[in-house]
Amino acid sequence: MAQAAMHQFAAPMLMPTPPQLQPPQEIGGWVQDRVLGSGGFGTVTLWRHKESSETVALKKTRQELNPKNRERWKLEVDIMKRLKHDHVVTAMDVPDPLKPSVDHLPFLAMEFCSGGDLRKVLSRPENYCGMREIDVRNVVRHIASGVEYLHSKRIIHRDLKPENIVLQEEEGGEVVYKLIDLGYAKDLDQGSVCSSFVGTLQYLAPELFASQKYTRTVDYWSFGTLVFECITGSRPFLPNRNPVQWHLEVKRKKQDTHIRAYEERPGEIKLASDIPAPHHLCQPLVERFESWLQLMLRWEPHSRGGGGNNRATCFELLDSILDLKIVHVLDMHTGQLYSYPVEEDETVESLMIRLALETQMPVEQQELMFSTGMSPDPNGKVSQCWDEPGKDDNIVFLFNKNYIDDSKWVVRPLPEVVKVMIAEPHTLQPYPERKKSYGLSYHYCRLMADAYNQLFKGSRASMLNLLRLQNMLTKLVKEISSSFSTYKGQEAHFIASLECDMEKYAEQSTTGITSEKMFRSWRETQKEVEAVTAVHQEEVLKHESASTALQTKLVQPQRSPLARRRQIEELDDIAKQALNLFNELRQTPREERIHYRDSQKMVRVVLNCVTKRDNLVKDIYTHLMKLIELRKEVKELLPKMQRTLKDIEESRKKLTAFQRKRQQDLWTLLKVVLQKVPGNSPDPVPTNPGGLENRSLSSSTSSVSSVYLEKTCEESMVAKSENHDVGGRFSEMFSSIINLESDSFSNTQSLDWSFLEDGKEARDNRDNTPESVEESL
Repeated sequence: MAQAAMHQFAAPMLMPTPPQLQPPQEIGGWVQDRVLGSGGFGTVTLWRHKESSETVALKKTRQELNPKNRERWKLEVDIMKRLKHDHVVTAMDVPDPLKPSVDHLPFLAMEFCSGGDLRKVLSRPENYCGMREIDVRNVVRHIASGVEYLHSKRIIHRDLKPENIVLQEEEGGEVVYKLIDLGYAKDLDQGSVCSSFVGTLQYLAPELFASQKYTRTVDYWSFGTLVFECITGSRPFLPNRNPVQWHLEVKRKKQDTHIRAYEERPGEIKLASDIPAPHHLCQPLVERFESWLQLMLRWEPHSRGGGGNNRATCFELLDSILDLKIVHVLDMHTGQLYSYPVEEDETVESLMIRLALETQMPVEQQELMFSTGMSPDPNGKVSQCWDEPGKDDNIVFLFNKNYIDDSKWVVRPLPEVVKVMIAEPHTLQPYPERKKSYGLSYHYCRLMADAYNQLFKGSRASMLNLLRLQNMLTKLVKEISSSFSTYKGQEAHFIASLECDMEKYAEQSTTGITSEKMFRSWRETQKEVEAVTAVHQEEVLKHESASTALQTKLVQPQRSPLARRRQIEELDDIAKQALNLFNELRQTPREERIHYRDSQKMVRVVLNCVTKRDNLVKDIYTHLMKLIELRKEVKELLPKMQRTLKDIEESRKKLTAFQRKRQQDLWTLLKVVLQKVPGNSPDPVPTNPGGLENRSLSSSTSSVSSVYLEKTCEESMVAKSENHDVGGRFSEMFSSIINLESDSFSNTQSLDWSFLEDGKEARDNRDNTPESVEESL
C-alpha cells in the first residue's frame, strides 16, 4: 500500500531510485525498507516496524517549496485525512517516532499497496490489445466508486490516470483498485467552478487544457479516457501524438458521438463512434460501453456525463452495464461465441430460440451442454446457464444432436498489419511499425490458443456427457440383469407351484370337485408366462450384446490423445514464443530503436501457429464426430433398455397377480367343499352350481341336511370320514403352496390375504342366495 504513495507524483517526474549504499535507517523500531518513488515535491518511502511488521508509506515534501505548492501540499494532506473509502487509498496517523519537527511541513502516512499501479498492468505485453473482460469490469467498478465518493465529498481529483490508480492484493487473490495522489485535487467548497491549469495532458479534459473554468465533469473526461485505454490498450485520441498537436483539429471535427480519433493515412485524421477491435469484451458490453463513452467523452462540459439530479447519469448507466448478466454460448460447429444479456425470468427455451435465429439451427436439433457434460433444463430458468464473470467454465456449448463437421468452422482472419508483415517478411521496418505488428501477432497467437482451448473444453464436455450416458447404460444393464434374475426366480416358482396345483387338482378331480374354466385359465396362464419369459430372455441377451459392443467403442475416444490437453499446450507454447519476441522488441534500448529491422522470426511463429491450429481443429472435429455418433447410439439404446426394464417389472407384477388369483381360485374351491361338509352349515347348497361336478356327494337337488337324515348312522360316519380326507388333501396342498412361496417370494407378505377373513365372515354371515363356483372363479 506504500506503492500508493509511490505514485503520488506525476509519471514524468518519477526518477529511478539509486541503490542504497548505507545500512537501512532505523528510528524508534521503524526501519526504512526502500524508497518507493521521488518527484518534484519530495519522496515516498516504505517503513516497516521491526516487531509487528506493520508497514506505512511515508510521503515527505521538500522544505524549499514555493508558497503556492506549500499550500497545495497542505491541502492534499488535509483532504486525505478526511477521506475513508475502499477505493481511495487510506491515510494513516504518522507513527510518533517518524513525525516531523514542529517547523517542518507535515508528513503524509498512507497504506502500502503492494500490487503496483495500473500503468504497470497496462504496460504488460498481454494487455497490448486491452485488459481481459473481468479485469476491465473490476477496474471500472472500483474507480467509478472512488470517483463518485470524491464527488459526494465535493472533491474533484483533476488528475485521473493509470499512474494514479494502485492495486491492493487482498487475501484470496482479489485485486482492489484504489485512487491515489490527490495533490491536484480541488475542494469544491472553495468554489464550484475552478480555473487553475492542472493534471496530465494526455488525460486532460478540453476545458482544463484550454485553461477555462471547469467543474467535476473534468473527471468524467479523464475517467472515460482511462476506461477506453483499459478496453483497447491505447488512448482514444491520436495516442502517439502530443495533445497540443491534435487538440484543435479534433475540436473542429468532433461530434458528441465520436469517442476516438485516428490516422488512416499520414496526415489524414478521422473520428469514429465505435470501440475498435481487437479487444477482449463481448459484443453486448462493447455496445453499451460505446454509449457510455459517448457520454463521458463529449467535448462540451455541460453535457458530459449525461447530467442527473441526485446522481450523475453516467454512474447509473455504468451500474446497469456492470450488473448485466450475460450468457456465453459457443457454437461448436462454427467456433463462434455468442453472448446474450438475459433477464431473471427468461427460460432456457427462449435462449434456444434466440440461438436458432442466429445460428440457423432448429431448436429441436440443439443440444446445450455445460463444461461438466450436463445439460440445462429447457423448461428451467436461463440463470442456470449464467455464472459470475471471470469463471473459467462460464461458457455453455451448443451442439447439433445429429452431426458435426469442420466445414463450418469460421477461421479468424489475420489483422491487416500482420498480413502485410507475412507477405513481406524481409522488408525492413521502423521500430513503431514492428512494435505494432509484433503486438498484434502475439495477440492473434494468444487468441488462437484460447479459441482452441474453448473448443477443447467443448469436446471434453461432450466426452463427459458421453461418460454419463455410459454410466447410465452400465447401471441400466445391471438393473435389467438383476430384475430379470428376480423375475426368473419368481417365474420358476410360479410355474412349479402352478404345475403342483394342476397335478393335485388332477388327482382329486376324479373323486373331488372340478372346474374346467379354472383349469383352462391355469393352463393359459402358464403358456402366457412361458411366452413372456422367452421374449424377455431374448431382449436381455440382445441388450447385453449391444451394450458390450458399445462399451468397447466407448473406450477408444477416452484413450485418444485428443482427450488430453497436450494439443492446447502446443498452441500455448507458440503463443509464448510470440510473447518472448514481442518482449525482446520492447526491451530494445532507445538508442537502437532508430534502426530498421525485418520480422522473419515473428512471421515463422505466426505461420506455425496457423498451421498447427488448422491441423488441431481438423483432428478435434474428427474426434467430436465420433463422440456424437457414439452418443446417438447410446441414446437410441437407452430407451429400448428402459422399456425392457419396465416390461420386466410389469411382468413381475403380473406374476404376483396370477399367483394371487390362483390362490383365490383354490380358496374358493375350499370354501365350496366346506359348505358341502355335513353339519358345517345349515344353509342349503346350490344344485350343480356353474358346472361343478361332485361325484362323492348326491346329485339330488334336495338340501344336504335332508339327504343325510335318510342315511344310516354308519353311512354318515363314512361320509364324514371321506370329507375329512378331502379336507386333509386341501390342507396339505395349501401348506405346500405357502411353504414354496416363503422360500421364493420376498414380497409374499405384502399380498392381500384379507379375503381369508372375508371367507370366514361369509361362512358365518352369508345370505341365503349361494354363488356358483364358476362365478366365483
